[in-house]
Amino acid sequence: MRVLIIEDELPAARRMKDLVMKACPGCEILAVLDSVDSTIKWLSTFPSPDLMLMDIHLADGMSFDIFENKSVDCPIIFTTAYDQYMLKAFKVNSIDYLLKPVALEDLQNAIEKYERLFASNSSQPSDLDKLASFISTMMPSKTYKKGFLVKQGGGLLHVSVEEVAYFFSEDGISFLITHSNKKFALESTIEHISDQLDPELFYRINRSQIINLKAIQKIEKYFNQRLKLKLNPDRGLDHIVSRERVKDFKDWLNR
Repeated sequence: MRVLIIEDELPAARRMKDLVMKACPGCEILAVLDSVDSTIKWLSTFPSPDLMLMDIHLADGMSFDIFENKSVDCPIIFTTAYDQYMLKAFKVNSIDYLLKPVALEDLQNAIEKYERLFASNSSQPSDLDKLASFISTMMPSKTYKKGFLVKQGGGLLHVSVEEVAYFFSEDGISFLITHSNKKFALESTIEHISDQLDPELFYRINRSQIINLKAIQKIEKYFNQRLKLKLNPDRGLDHIVSRERVKDFKDWLNR
C-alpha cells in the first residue's frame, strides 16, 4: 500500500510517519507534504497513492482547498485537532476522521477499514459513496449559526445572520458588515465563521472574506482569471474571488 502524508507541523509529521509504519509495516510512504500548494503539485506530477493521511489545517490554507483545484480519487484518513469538519470531510473521499493526538490503535483500525473496503475491490467510488451515505445517516443533521453577539457601546447586541451582508478580516480581526452598513468586530476567525454559516446563503470568496448572496450587486472579470464583486453596502473594499474558487463560486451561483 502506497501512502501519502499531508501534515504541516514537523513533529506531528514525524510522529504520523512512525505511526503509519507501526500500523502497517509493509506500506510505502511516498512523501510527506506540508501545504495545499505542494500537495496539488505532487498530485499533478505523480500517480495517485492508495491512501492519503491528511491534516485539515495546513501551512497555506485548509486541505479542502486541494479538492477545489485537483481531482482526488483515493480514500483519505483525516487527522486533525478539530471535530467540526467531520461532515465536510466525508464529502471528499474520507473513510475515517481521527482526532489528534492520534492513537496507534485508532490508526490501525482506520487502515483495517481501508483494507476491507479496497484491498480486493477496485470499485472505489461506489464504496466511498456507500460509506459516506451510511455515516451521514448516523450523524445528526448540520445546524447553522442564527446570529452573532457583538459589542455596541457599553453593551451587547444580537445580529442575526439575515442582517449580515458580508464578513472580512483585517489586521487579524474579523468583522461583519450588515445590510444597513453597520460594522461590528467579532472574536471568531473567518475560517471558524465560515464553517458555522449556511452554504446556501454564504460563500467564502477568498481566505479573508465571506459574502452573502443577497449582497452581490455586480460581477466583473478580473485579471489572473479571477472575479471582482461589487457588494452592497460598499465600504471601499476589494472583493475578489480567488482563482481557485472561481469555478465553485460560479456553480454556487448557478444552482
